[in-house]
Amino acid sequence: VKIYPANQFFLQTKNSFLWLSEQDGYTHLYEVPMNTFQRKQLTAGNWEVLGVAGIDEENGEIYFMANESSMKDVHLYKCSLDGRNVHQLTNNNGVHEVQVTDNFKYFFDGYSALNLPVRYQMYNSGGKPLHEKLIQNKLLQSHLDEFDIPAAENFSFTHRDTSFNGWLIKPAVNTAKKL
Repeated sequence: VKIYPANQFFLQTKNSFLWLSEQDGYTHLYEVPMNTFQRKQLTAGNWEVLGVAGIDEENGEIYFMANESSMKDVHLYKCSLDGRNVHQLTNNNGVHEVQVTDNFKYFFDGYSALNLPVRYQMYNSGGKPLHEKLIQNKLLQSHLDEFDIPAAENFSFTHRDTSFNGWLIKPAVNTAKKL
C-alpha cells in the first residue's frame, strides 16, 4: 500500500480523509473516518483513479482524473462524497489535463490525442463548454500536416492472458513492395 502526501485528502466537514489505494488491484478512492479507520471504497471497477483534481465539500463533490472509459484515455469525472453519481465531464478521446477553479464552478481543460496537438477549453462544473475553443492550435496542426506524417494507429494484443495496448506509425512509403 502506497502512503504518501499526494494520495491523502483531508475532509474538514466529515472528520475523515480520502485515500487513493490499490487495495482491490486498481487505484481507487476510499474514505477513511478518523475515529474508526474503516476504509469505505468510493470508486470501483477495472480502471484507475489517476488523481484528485479537487474536493468541493460544500456541494459534496469529488473531482478526479481516471481512465474508466478506456485505458488509453484520461478524463475528468465527478462524484458525490459517498461515491455515487459518477459523471464523466470531459468528452473527447485522448488525455485531458484539467485545473478546477477554487470555487468549483469551472475547469480549464488542456486536451490532446494521438494525432491531435493540445487544445484548450473552459467548461462549467457540469462539463458544458463556456465559449468556443480558446486555443485549437490550427497553425501547429497545419504545419504538422505539411510533413505528411502517417497517422498513428492504436492496437492491442493478448499474450498469455495479458492484454497490451500500443500505437505505431507506419512508414509513409509502402516498403513491402521493395522487399
